[in-house]
Parts: sequence; structure tokens; C-alpha cells
Amino acid sequence: MNINKHWVRANYNGEKSFVIPDTATSIGEEAFCYCESLESITIPDSVMSISNNAFSGCESLESITIPNGVTSIGEYAFSGCKNLISINIPNSVKVIGNGAFSHCVNLTKITIPYGVTKISQYTFSGCKNLISINIPNSVKAIGINVFQYCESLENIIIPDSVRNIGKYAFQYCESLKNIVIPSKVKKINRLTFCSCSNLVNVKIPNTVTSIDIAAFLGCGNLQKIDIPDSVEVIGGWAFEYCVNLQKITIPKSVKVIEQYAFHGCKNLKSVTISDGVTSIGKWAFSGCESLKNIEIPSSVTEIAVSTFSKCTNLQKITIPISVNKINRYAFSGSKNVVIRCKKNSYAEKFAKAHHFPTIFLRTRSKNVK
Repeated sequence: MNINKHWVRANYNGEKSFVIPDTATSIGEEAFCYCESLESITIPDSVMSISNNAFSGCESLESITIPNGVTSIGEYAFSGCKNLISINIPNSVKVIGNGAFSHCVNLTKITIPYGVTKISQYTFSGCKNLISINIPNSVKAIGINVFQYCESLENIIIPDSVRNIGKYAFQYCESLKNIVIPSKVKKINRLTFCSCSNLVNVKIPNTVTSIDIAAFLGCGNLQKIDIPDSVEVIGGWAFEYCVNLQKITIPKSVKVIEQYAFHGCKNLKSVTISDGVTSIGKWAFSGCESLKNIEIPSSVTEIAVSTFSKCTNLQKITIPISVNKINRYAFSGSKNVVIRCKKNSYAEKFAKAHHFPTIFLRTRSKNVK
């Protein structure tokens, strides 16, 4: 028997506690949706599936036992169960739908059973008191927005089985301190760790080829990050406003540093850009107030608008002969900069036209530390 919303209307009369009859085999869509007086419910062993929105909006629901026999939990099945503190998901469950436990604001811990291969999008989004979660090594994918706004989550172990972490997955996890990205992950998607303001340690494996847009934007306590020599693209805004980041080395594998990549990293003191980078986007290092010296590699041909603007302590920049275009506002607000370049180079002409002092290079330049 399917327990659907029509059955519930006929048999449930607003009790705080309710027992579903043992003739039930499934709980249908929206069956107990917004039964706001319901505090506890007993689900019989005969039930094999819990459908979409089955208990969503049951704001008074404090405890529920899912029997060992249920194989799937539908989309948003328990979404908005604000008083639900804990829930045991049996090993029989193989599928957990989108947003199944989203906005369960008092949920503190949960264990994903072995056999689940994907944590679907929004599953735990808005679970602001979630402290502990165990993910089995059967999981291969973490969907978009899965842990977004899990403000109390300090540490999480992502198993080596995970191949993909969706965009926004850990956005606004403000207590998250440490993260190790599994070795099978090839891309850090956009805004994945955005505004993880207490993130201190990140380990990126040498399988990652791309750090996407705003991946670590606003990670204000991140002081150091090692970019492996597998990375080819650092996306726009990737490390913007990582205000405590002090040192960065761009490996020779990187071809592109996109716009605003390190914008506002005001304590960034050391930047090494390896020969191999062909493009540095506009505003890429703007507002890096502690940066004193930098060398542009010979693989770069252009310095874009405001790339090094408002670098108020920038004293020296070495520009190779390969650069044949510099935007007039490239160093706007960086008043103390001296351009190191070859005589008769485009950089010298730019310096003269815009009244920057120059130091001529007589030999091939080496990295300025």
C-alpha cells in the first residue's frame, strides 16, 4: 500500500505521534508535507521507499527511524524539518534525492550508508548546525550546493573514491578549517569553497587541471596554498580577497591566470609566475598591497588593464622583451613602481610615455625574490 497525501488526510488528525500501518510499502509524494504538529513517526519494516517531499516542512519532527529495507529517499523528503536533531539512514538506502535533508537546521550529525554513489545537489544545504558527517568510499560524486551554508562543519573527510565535487558544494562553510581534495578530482569547480572564512589548510592533488571561477574567493584565513604543476587554468576571482594569503607560486603548467584571480589579497608578499603563463587577466593582482617585486615571464605578451593597480608597495616589476602591449592603467595607483626592462623594448617606451622610472636589464633576467 502506498501512503499518499489523500490517505494521510483521511487518517492523520494532527497527532504529535503517529504509527504508519505495517501494510504500507511506500510513503508517497508530499504524504506528510507540512504536518507541523508531528513530532515522531514510526515507519514499518514493510516500507521500501520514501518519496519526494514526504515529510518536508514537518517543523516539529524530532526523531524518525528509517527501517532497514528502504532503498531510496526522495527529493526534499525531510527538507525544512527544523527540529530534527539526528536520523539514522540504514545500509539498505542506495539513493538519496536532491535536497533530502536541506534546511534541517538542528541536524548535528549524519552517516551516509555504504552503497550510496552520489550525494545529490542541495542534500544538506542550510544545515547550519551540522558538525559531523561520514561519507563512505562508495560515493563517487558530491553534487552542487550539497553542504552550502553548513556553518558549523569544521572538518570533513572526502573519500578517495570521489571524482567530482560540484560547484558551490562547500560555499559559506564558515567553520571549515581543513580540506583534502581526493586524487581522482580533476577540477575544482566554481565557488566550491567560496567564503569558507576559516579555511586554513587545503591540499590539491596533482590530478587537478583547473581551479574555476571564485573557487576560494573570500577564504580570509588561508595563508598558503600549493598549486600543483598539473593546473593549467586559474579562473577569475579564484583567490580574490584571500586577505591572509602570503605566498603563491604559479607553476609552469599554468597557461592562463584569469581576471581578478588574486584581487584584494592585501597580505600577498611573494608571487612567482613561472615561464609558461601566456595570459594574465585584468585586475589579476590588483590591490595586492604587500607585493614589492614581481617578474613577468617571457611567455607573456600583454599586461591588461589594472593587472597590478593599487599595489601600493610595489617597487619593482621586471617586464620581458616579449611584452608588446601594456594597458595605460595596468599600474594605476601603484605610484612607487620601477620598471625593469631591456633598452629599446616596448616596456621602455611605455615607461617613458607614462612617466615610470626604469632600470635597464643588461643580461637575461632572473626571478626577483
